[in-house]
Amino acid sequence: KDVSFGNRYSAIKIEGAWRTEDYAIGGPFSLYGFFVPEQGRAYLIDVSVTAVGRRKTPIVMQMELVAESFFTKESLEK
Repeated sequence: KDVSFGNRYSAIKIEGAWRTEDYAIGGPFSLYGFFVPEQGRAYLIDVSVTAVGRRKTPIVMQMELVAESFFTKESLEK
């Protein structure tokens, strides 16, 4: 889905779940992808969680906040 990433970038967000082939571990993930025209670069920010036996939702929410703190030098100068 289309989202605003860190209120600085127009991004695409992909959400899902991952697991190992033998189902031993896995968990939720979010992936943000966006392009920074000033740099001519594309960025992918991955948020994935492995927390065996624990609730993952609070961890994912915290990691999303950390991921959204990403910035480039150009974004600070605006």
